[in-house]
Amino acid sequence: TLKEYNGKYVHPAFGDCIIRENNGKLCLEAEGALIPLEHWQYDAFALKDVIMPDGSKLLFIFGMNNKGDINTLSMPLEAGTDPIVFEKEVK
Repeated sequence: TLKEYNGKYVHPAFGDCIIRENNGKLCLEAEGALIPLEHWQYDAFALKDVIMPDGSKLLFIFGMNNKGDINTLSMPLEAGTDPIVFEKEVK
């Protein structure tokens, strides 16, 4: 379910990224607002209407550990570089 993606994802340089399910949609929580993400494929979601300089969508790609738990969120923030990987905070 979408609730499996809920959580705070942290990166030492880029800070926190909060993802949560709201009314059946996965959302990015930013500055107190919930920004819906569109399902793209598999464990990848995109910000609607956000196009990267190379013409691609800004994707939020979730990864899982060997137990099947969602534990990372990666975003390709700059063309020609590796995606930025955020680790899910474990409570």
